[in-house]
Amino acid sequence: FGMVSEKQMKCNKCNCTLEPAGVKFSYLGSKFALTALRCPKCGNIFISEELTDGRINYTEGFLEDRKMFQNN
Repeated sequence: FGMVSEKQMKCNKCNCTLEPAGVKFSYLGSKFALTALRCPKCGNIFISEELTDGRINYTEGFLEDRKMFQNN
C-alpha cells in the first residue's frame, strides 16, 4: 500500500483506490466491527498503525480481561 494519504492509498494487488468500509473481526469468540480501508475489487484490507494501537488494542484487552474473569 502506498502512503500518500488515506484517500489516495492504492491496493498493491489491483491498483484500485482503497475505500472506507465496515470490516468484521473475530477474537476470543467475540465479534466486532470497525471501519477500515478496503479494496473494492479484491477486498484486501489496510489496517493502519493508528487503528491497531488504538481501537483494536483496546478491544483486544477488554476481551482478554472479560475471558479471564469468566474463567475464574
